[in-house]
Amino acid sequence: MIAWLTKHFERWAHRVPLFDPFFRWYYAPLVKEETRMARFKESDHILVIGGGSMPYSAFYLARYTKAHMTIIDCDAKAVTLGQRFIERKKMRRVRYIAGCALAIDLSPYSAIHVAKQVSPKSLVMDRLTKEATKGTKVLLRQPTENMPSWALELRYKPSLSLVKSLCYYVV
Repeated sequence: MIAWLTKHFERWAHRVPLFDPFFRWYYAPLVKEETRMARFKESDHILVIGGGSMPYSAFYLARYTKAHMTIIDCDAKAVTLGQRFIERKKMRRVRYIAGCALAIDLSPYSAIHVAKQVSPKSLVMDRLTKEATKGTKVLLRQPTENMPSWALELRYKPSLSLVKSLCYYVV
């Protein structure tokens, strides 16, 4: 239900720039802390799985890290809107592609950011753990009530959201 609401709200808000301050208020501090926690840096090539229509997480990741990144989403409409967002925000080191996280080549990426709405998350995370290059940093957004047993929780609970961010390295 939350994923459906988020998807439709983003599509609607895409046409209403008045919502930019709300997205900034929510995403800027969250992504800043995630960037620090995961130690994302300029030399990383970041894969953002589940960018949505308004890829604010990728926007702030790009701003805070200056890293190159690829955003992937399985929803073609979200990708079209997301590409417009990238152009409007002048995100030069970012590309947005339509595709499936279960099929994309993971080898070019040193860091991966997994959105909260990604589904089926267990299959995506299983694939990342098995197939990502050793040492890849994976940041997972997870609803607070749904902490996976295989992930290492790092002392972070944002006060502005209902999200826990977990970071681990593929070994």
